[in-house]
Amino acid sequence: ISNGRVCFENMPGATVIDGISAEMTVTPQTGWYSIHATVKRKPHFGMTLIAGINLDTLALRMDPDAKELLRIDMDLHRDNDKYLPREIAAYVQRHQAQGKLQIALHGVVPIESLAAAKCELTLRLDGAQFSVDQFTMPLKLVEGRAQYDQNKMVFSVNAECLEGKLT
Repeated sequence: ISNGRVCFENMPGATVIDGISAEMTVTPQTGWYSIHATVKRKPHFGMTLIAGINLDTLALRMDPDAKELLRIDMDLHRDNDKYLPREIAAYVQRHQAQGKLQIALHGVVPIESLAAAKCELTLRLDGAQFSVDQFTMPLKLVEGRAQYDQNKMVFSVNAECLEGKLT
């Protein structure tokens, strides 16, 4: 797809993302299909899916040759708010959140039994700021990690801010 357009109309005030380029390759493997897909709206965001799917078990798994199953890169900047769903854009605007955001998902996610998933989600936000009321916090780096293993989630966050670290 070149110069595509997506419109999310089922939300209050439709969100329209235009200028999208997308590409997908599906390759049969023994018992699995390998999927490599990218969706980009340069320079605002990019998403990459590198996975395998087993059509018998409907399990998505990370491609062993890839670093992540799903990766999302986005520049949180006022000009880019229009590419976010309205509720998320309102939160980002209210807190004046900005920075370079990267989200990655690793692991195995059975589509028909999400509770049986074994995966890890990592988040990295570089050169950010975040505001609450009149207080604005410059954040050099925020890193988060959530591990999910059969209905149990462990979450951790580390931040570098104001010449110190917060864990």
